[in-house]
Amino acid sequence: MGKSRISDVGSDSAKPMVSIIIPAYDECDTIEDVFQGISDVFKDWKRDYEVIFVDDGSTDGTSEIMRSFPDRNPHVKIIRFARNFGQQAGVTAGFEASVGEYAIVMDADLQVDPADLPSLILKLDEGYDIVAGYRENRREGFITRRLPSLIVNRFFKLFFNLPYRDMGCGLQAYRKKYLEGLDRFTSMYGHMAIYSVWRGGRFADIPITYRSRKSGKTKYNWRKLLFFFLDIILTFTTRPIQLVVLSMLGGTLICAGVVTGLASLITLIAGGDIGLGIWILAMFLVLAGIQLGTAAIQNERINRISHRLDRTPMFVIDEVIENTKKSNHTFTEDK
Repeated sequence: MGKSRISDVGSDSAKPMVSIIIPAYDECDTIEDVFQGISDVFKDWKRDYEVIFVDDGSTDGTSEIMRSFPDRNPHVKIIRFARNFGQQAGVTAGFEASVGEYAIVMDADLQVDPADLPSLILKLDEGYDIVAGYRENRREGFITRRLPSLIVNRFFKLFFNLPYRDMGCGLQAYRKKYLEGLDRFTSMYGHMAIYSVWRGGRFADIPITYRSRKSGKTKYNWRKLLFFFLDIILTFTTRPIQLVVLSMLGGTLICAGVVTGLASLITLIAGGDIGLGIWILAMFLVLAGIQLGTAAIQNERINRISHRLDRTPMFVIDEVIENTKKSNHTFTEDK
Protein backbone atom coordinates (compact mmCIF):
# COMPACT_ATOMS: atom_id res chain seq x y z
CA MET A 1 0.00 0.00 0.00
CA GLY A 2 1.10 3.59 -0.51
CA LYS A 3 2.33 5.79 2.30
CA SER A 4 0.07 8.22 4.08
CA ARG A 5 0.07 11.60 2.39
CA ILE A 6 0.53 13.68 5.53
CA SER A 7 2.95 16.57 5.56
CA ASP A 8 3.38 16.65 9.34
CA VAL A 9 2.90 13.29 11.03
CA GLY A 10 2.31 13.60 14.75
CA SER A 11 -0.35 14.04 17.38
CA ASP A 12 -3.60 15.30 15.89
CA SER A 13 -5.93 14.13 18.62
CA ALA A 14 -7.40 17.60 19.18
CA LYS A 15 -8.93 17.57 15.67
CA PRO A 16 -12.42 16.13 15.00
CA MET A 17 -12.78 12.38 15.11
CA VAL A 18 -13.03 10.58 11.76
CA SER A 19 -15.49 7.77 10.95
CA ILE A 20 -14.68 5.72 7.86
CA ILE A 21 -17.65 3.78 6.46
CA ILE A 22 -17.04 0.94 4.03
CA PRO A 23 -20.00 -1.02 2.62
CA ALA A 24 -18.83 -4.32 1.13
CA TYR A 25 -20.55 -6.98 -0.92
CA ASP A 26 -18.56 -10.01 -2.13
CA GLU A 27 -15.13 -8.39 -1.92
CA CYS A 28 -13.12 -11.28 -0.46
CA ASP A 29 -10.12 -10.59 -2.74
CA THR A 30 -9.72 -6.94 -1.69
CA ILE A 31 -11.16 -6.46 1.79
CA GLU A 32 -7.98 -7.52 3.62
CA ASP A 33 -5.90 -5.00 1.65
CA VAL A 34 -8.43 -2.27 2.38
CA PHE A 35 -8.24 -3.02 6.11
CA GLN A 36 -4.44 -3.12 6.08
CA GLY A 37 -4.19 0.07 4.04
CA ILE A 38 -6.36 2.05 6.46
CA SER A 39 -4.47 0.63 9.47
CA ASP A 40 -1.19 1.72 7.87
CA VAL A 41 -2.48 5.25 7.26
CA PHE A 42 -3.36 5.80 10.91
CA LYS A 43 -0.48 3.86 12.46
CA ASP A 44 1.81 6.88 12.62
CA TRP A 45 -0.89 9.57 12.42
CA LYS A 46 -2.33 9.96 15.90
CA ARG A 47 -5.75 10.98 14.70
CA ASP A 48 -8.81 9.66 16.53
CA TYR A 49 -10.74 7.45 14.13
CA GLU A 50 -13.05 4.49 13.71
CA VAL A 51 -13.66 2.19 10.77
CA ILE A 52 -17.10 0.65 10.19
CA PHE A 53 -17.24 -2.18 7.68
CA VAL A 54 -20.79 -3.03 6.62
CA ASP A 55 -21.09 -6.54 5.21
CA ASP A 56 -24.02 -6.27 2.81
CA GLY A 57 -24.94 -9.96 2.74
CA SER A 58 -21.72 -11.27 1.20
CA THR A 59 -21.62 -14.95 0.23
CA ASP A 60 -18.04 -15.34 -1.05
CA GLY A 61 -16.13 -15.46 2.24
CA THR A 62 -15.91 -11.71 2.84
CA SER A 63 -17.71 -12.12 6.19
CA GLU A 64 -15.22 -14.66 7.47
CA ILE A 65 -12.25 -12.45 6.56
CA MET A 66 -13.81 -9.41 8.28
CA ARG A 67 -14.34 -11.22 11.58
CA SER A 68 -10.69 -10.91 12.53
CA PHE A 69 -10.50 -7.13 11.94
CA PRO A 70 -11.80 -5.83 15.31
CA ASP A 71 -9.34 -7.95 17.32
CA ARG A 72 -6.47 -6.87 15.07
CA ASN A 73 -7.43 -3.19 15.22
CA PRO A 74 -9.67 -1.97 18.10
CA HIS A 75 -10.80 0.99 15.99
CA VAL A 76 -12.73 -1.36 13.69
CA LYS A 77 -16.38 -2.42 13.97
CA ILE A 78 -18.24 -4.86 11.71
CA ILE A 79 -21.95 -4.64 10.90
CA ARG A 80 -23.40 -7.66 9.12
CA PHE A 81 -26.70 -7.52 7.25
CA ALA A 82 -29.08 -10.47 7.21
CA ARG A 83 -29.06 -10.31 3.40
CA ASN A 84 -28.06 -8.01 0.59
CA PHE A 85 -29.88 -4.67 0.94
CA GLY A 86 -27.77 -2.54 -1.39
CA GLN A 87 -24.97 -0.01 -1.10
CA GLN A 88 -27.13 2.90 0.05
CA ALA A 89 -28.49 0.82 2.93
CA GLY A 90 -24.92 -0.06 3.87
CA VAL A 91 -23.88 3.58 3.90
CA THR A 92 -26.95 4.48 5.97
CA ALA A 93 -26.21 1.81 8.57
CA GLY A 94 -22.63 3.00 8.79
CA PHE A 95 -23.65 6.61 9.28
CA GLU A 96 -26.09 5.72 12.04
CA ALA A 97 -23.47 3.67 13.88
CA SER A 98 -20.70 6.25 13.51
CA VAL A 99 -19.72 8.74 16.22
CA GLY A 100 -17.14 10.91 14.46
CA GLU A 101 -17.64 14.54 13.47
CA TYR A 102 -16.24 13.69 10.06
CA ALA A 103 -17.65 10.81 8.01
CA ILE A 104 -15.91 9.29 5.01
CA VAL A 105 -17.54 6.83 2.64
CA MET A 106 -15.13 4.53 0.84
CA ASP A 107 -15.59 1.67 -1.63
CA ALA A 108 -14.24 -1.76 -0.74
CA ASP A 109 -13.01 -2.77 -4.21
CA LEU A 110 -9.55 -1.17 -3.74
CA GLN A 111 -9.91 1.00 -6.84
CA VAL A 112 -9.55 3.99 -4.52
CA ASP A 113 -6.37 4.11 -2.40
CA PRO A 114 -6.64 4.32 1.43
CA ALA A 115 -3.50 6.47 1.29
CA ASP A 116 -5.71 9.29 -0.07
CA LEU A 117 -7.75 9.45 3.17
CA PRO A 118 -5.52 12.08 4.86
CA SER A 119 -5.94 14.42 1.89
CA LEU A 120 -9.72 14.48 2.33
CA ILE A 121 -9.50 14.80 6.12
CA LEU A 122 -7.05 17.68 5.99
CA LYS A 123 -9.29 19.43 3.47
CA LEU A 124 -12.19 19.19 5.93
CA ASP A 125 -9.86 20.63 8.58
CA GLU A 126 -9.50 23.70 6.36
CA GLY A 127 -13.20 24.42 6.81
CA TYR A 128 -14.88 22.63 3.94
CA ASP A 129 -18.04 20.65 4.65
CA ILE A 130 -17.98 18.18 1.76
CA VAL A 131 -14.83 16.93 0.07
CA ALA A 132 -15.13 14.60 -2.90
CA GLY A 133 -12.44 12.76 -4.76
CA TYR A 134 -12.38 12.74 -8.53
CA ARG A 135 -10.77 10.13 -10.74
CA GLU A 136 -8.27 11.69 -13.12
CA ASN A 137 -6.97 8.75 -15.15
CA ARG A 138 -9.77 6.21 -15.42
CA ARG A 139 -8.83 3.08 -17.35
CA GLU A 140 -12.32 1.59 -17.52
CA GLY A 141 -14.28 0.96 -20.70
CA PHE A 142 -15.59 4.12 -22.32
CA ILE A 143 -19.03 2.84 -23.32
CA THR A 144 -19.78 0.81 -20.19
CA ARG A 145 -18.39 3.09 -17.46
CA ARG A 146 -16.92 6.44 -18.49
CA LEU A 147 -19.65 7.54 -20.91
CA PRO A 148 -22.55 7.01 -18.43
CA SER A 149 -20.57 8.82 -15.76
CA LEU A 150 -19.86 11.72 -18.13
CA ILE A 151 -23.53 12.05 -19.07
CA VAL A 152 -24.74 12.00 -15.45
CA ASN A 153 -22.12 14.51 -14.27
CA ARG A 154 -22.89 16.93 -17.10
CA PHE A 155 -26.64 16.67 -16.58
CA PHE A 156 -26.50 17.43 -12.85
CA LYS A 157 -24.07 20.26 -13.42
CA LEU A 158 -26.50 21.79 -15.92
CA PHE A 159 -29.84 21.26 -14.16
CA PHE A 160 -28.85 21.20 -10.47
CA ASN A 161 -25.74 23.37 -10.55
CA LEU A 162 -23.96 20.69 -8.50
CA PRO A 163 -20.19 21.26 -8.32
CA TYR A 164 -19.28 17.57 -8.58
CA ARG A 165 -17.09 16.66 -11.51
CA ASP A 166 -17.21 12.97 -10.50
CA MET A 167 -20.37 12.06 -8.57
CA GLY A 168 -19.65 8.35 -8.83
CA CYS A 169 -16.27 8.47 -7.12
CA GLY A 170 -16.02 5.94 -4.29
CA LEU A 171 -14.25 8.26 -1.84
CA GLN A 172 -16.15 11.20 -0.29
CA ALA A 173 -16.02 12.96 3.07
CA TYR A 174 -18.54 15.09 5.01
CA ARG A 175 -19.08 17.00 8.19
CA LYS A 176 -21.86 15.01 9.80
CA LYS A 177 -23.65 18.12 11.03
CA TYR A 178 -24.91 18.61 7.48
CA LEU A 179 -26.92 15.43 7.86
CA GLU A 180 -28.47 16.30 11.21
CA GLY A 181 -32.26 16.21 11.28
CA LEU A 182 -32.47 14.18 8.09
CA ASP A 183 -35.06 11.41 8.39
CA ARG A 184 -33.68 8.29 6.77
CA PHE A 185 -37.15 7.29 5.63
CA THR A 186 -37.00 10.21 3.21
CA SER A 187 -35.46 9.74 -0.23
CA MET A 188 -32.75 12.30 0.52
CA TYR A 189 -31.06 10.00 3.04
CA GLY A 190 -29.88 7.79 0.21
CA HIS A 191 -28.05 10.67 -1.45
CA MET A 192 -26.13 12.24 1.43
CA ALA A 193 -23.44 13.81 -0.71
CA ILE A 194 -25.94 15.71 -2.86
CA TYR A 195 -28.07 16.57 0.17
CA SER A 196 -25.07 18.18 1.91
CA VAL A 197 -24.41 20.42 -1.08
CA TRP A 198 -28.13 21.12 -1.58
CA ARG A 199 -28.30 22.19 2.06
CA GLY A 200 -25.50 24.72 1.57
CA GLY A 201 -22.32 22.89 2.57
CA ARG A 202 -19.00 24.32 1.44
CA PHE A 203 -17.71 21.99 -1.28
CA ALA A 204 -14.26 21.05 -2.54
CA ASP A 205 -12.91 18.22 -4.65
CA ILE A 206 -9.43 16.81 -4.96
CA PRO A 207 -7.78 14.37 -7.40
CA ILE A 208 -7.26 10.86 -6.08
CA THR A 209 -5.43 7.75 -7.18
CA TYR A 210 -7.70 5.43 -9.13
CA ARG A 211 -6.68 1.94 -10.07
CA SER A 212 -8.03 -0.85 -12.22
CA ARG A 213 -10.22 -3.29 -10.36
CA LYS A 214 -8.08 -6.02 -8.78
CA SER A 215 -10.71 -8.74 -9.14
CA GLY A 216 -14.42 -9.33 -9.47
CA LYS A 217 -16.92 -7.30 -11.45
CA THR A 218 -18.35 -3.84 -10.94
CA LYS A 219 -21.73 -3.75 -9.21
CA TYR A 220 -22.92 -0.95 -11.51
CA ASN A 221 -24.22 -1.12 -15.07
CA TRP A 222 -26.28 1.06 -17.38
CA ARG A 223 -29.56 -0.05 -15.76
CA LYS A 224 -28.44 0.72 -12.19
CA LEU A 225 -26.96 4.04 -13.24
CA LEU A 226 -30.23 4.97 -14.96
CA PHE A 227 -32.25 4.18 -11.82
CA PHE A 228 -29.77 6.10 -9.69
CA PHE A 229 -30.02 9.04 -12.09
CA LEU A 230 -33.84 9.13 -12.01
CA ASP A 231 -33.95 8.66 -8.23
CA ILE A 232 -31.87 11.79 -7.65
CA ILE A 233 -34.10 13.80 -9.98
CA LEU A 234 -37.27 12.69 -8.22
CA THR A 235 -35.71 13.28 -4.81
CA PHE A 236 -34.31 16.77 -5.07
CA THR A 237 -36.47 18.72 -7.48
CA THR A 238 -39.63 18.67 -9.54
CA ARG A 239 -38.35 21.11 -12.15
CA PRO A 240 -36.82 18.64 -14.64
CA ILE A 241 -39.14 15.74 -13.88
CA GLN A 242 -41.44 16.64 -16.75
CA LEU A 243 -38.44 16.86 -19.07
CA VAL A 244 -36.93 13.49 -18.14
CA VAL A 245 -39.80 11.21 -17.09
CA LEU A 246 -42.30 12.53 -19.62
CA SER A 247 -39.81 12.30 -22.49
CA MET A 248 -38.87 8.73 -21.55
CA LEU A 249 -42.34 7.30 -20.89
CA GLY A 250 -44.63 9.41 -23.03
CA GLY A 251 -42.30 11.05 -25.52
CA THR A 252 -42.72 8.46 -28.22
CA LEU A 253 -46.51 8.81 -28.20
CA ILE A 254 -46.35 12.59 -28.13
CA CYS A 255 -43.93 12.69 -31.06
CA ALA A 256 -46.09 10.26 -33.00
CA GLY A 257 -49.16 12.42 -32.36
CA VAL A 258 -47.42 15.62 -33.40
CA VAL A 259 -45.99 14.06 -36.55
CA THR A 260 -49.39 12.65 -37.45
CA GLY A 261 -51.04 16.02 -36.88
CA LEU A 262 -48.43 17.95 -38.89
CA ALA A 263 -48.59 15.46 -41.76
CA SER A 264 -52.37 15.77 -41.80
CA LEU A 265 -52.17 19.56 -41.77
CA ILE A 266 -49.67 19.64 -44.63
CA THR A 267 -51.83 17.26 -46.62
CA LEU A 268 -54.86 19.43 -45.97
CA ILE A 269 -53.06 22.61 -47.06
CA ALA A 270 -51.90 20.84 -50.22
CA GLY A 271 -55.51 20.13 -51.07
CA GLY A 272 -55.71 16.56 -49.88
CA ASP A 273 -58.63 15.00 -48.07
CA ILE A 274 -58.06 14.15 -44.38
CA GLY A 275 -60.65 12.20 -42.46
CA LEU A 276 -61.73 13.08 -38.91
CA GLY A 277 -60.25 9.82 -37.62
CA ILE A 278 -56.68 10.96 -38.33
CA TRP A 279 -57.13 14.11 -36.24
CA ILE A 280 -58.64 12.10 -33.42
CA LEU A 281 -55.69 9.68 -33.56
CA ALA A 282 -53.16 12.52 -33.39
CA MET A 283 -54.87 14.07 -30.38
CA PHE A 284 -55.17 10.67 -28.68
CA LEU A 285 -51.46 9.95 -29.07
CA VAL A 286 -50.43 13.30 -27.59
CA LEU A 287 -52.84 13.06 -24.66
CA ALA A 288 -51.86 9.43 -23.98
CA GLY A 289 -48.18 10.40 -23.85
CA ILE A 290 -48.87 13.21 -21.40
CA GLN A 291 -51.02 10.90 -19.29
CA LEU A 292 -48.26 8.26 -19.11
CA GLY A 293 -45.69 10.77 -17.94
CA THR A 294 -48.02 12.29 -15.37
CA ALA A 295 -49.02 8.88 -14.02
CA ALA A 296 -45.38 7.88 -13.62
CA ILE A 297 -44.66 10.97 -11.54
CA GLN A 298 -47.75 10.53 -9.39
CA ASN A 299 -47.08 6.84 -8.74
CA GLU A 300 -43.49 7.46 -7.75
CA ARG A 301 -44.49 10.21 -5.31
CA ILE A 302 -47.21 8.01 -3.79
CA ASN A 303 -44.76 5.11 -3.37
CA ARG A 304 -42.26 7.31 -1.56
CA ILE A 305 -44.94 8.70 0.76
CA SER A 306 -46.18 5.17 1.44
CA HIS A 307 -42.71 3.90 2.37
CA ARG A 308 -42.20 6.82 4.70
CA LEU A 309 -45.57 6.38 6.42
CA ASP A 310 -45.10 2.63 6.75
CA ARG A 311 -41.50 3.20 7.94
CA THR A 312 -40.39 0.19 5.95
CA PRO A 313 -36.98 -0.89 7.27
CA MET A 314 -34.11 -0.07 4.93
CA PHE A 315 -32.04 -2.96 6.25
CA VAL A 316 -31.91 -5.73 8.87
CA ILE A 317 -28.76 -6.11 10.99
CA ASP A 318 -27.88 -9.70 11.81
CA GLU A 319 -24.72 -9.16 13.83
CA VAL A 320 -22.39 -6.48 15.18
CA ILE A 321 -18.77 -7.44 15.85
CA GLU A 322 -16.48 -5.23 17.93
CA ASN A 323 -13.12 -5.63 19.61
CA THR A 324 -13.14 -8.78 21.85
CA LYS A 325 -16.92 -8.47 22.16
CA LYS A 326 -19.51 -9.92 19.86
CA SER A 327 -23.24 -9.38 20.12
CA ASN A 328 -25.56 -11.55 18.05
CA HIS A 329 -28.98 -10.11 17.43
CA THR A 330 -31.47 -9.80 14.64
CA PHE A 331 -33.59 -6.71 14.44
CA THR A 332 -34.95 -4.21 11.98
CA GLU A 333 -33.58 -0.71 11.95
CA ASP A 334 -36.72 1.43 12.13
CA LYS A 335 -35.90 4.21 14.51
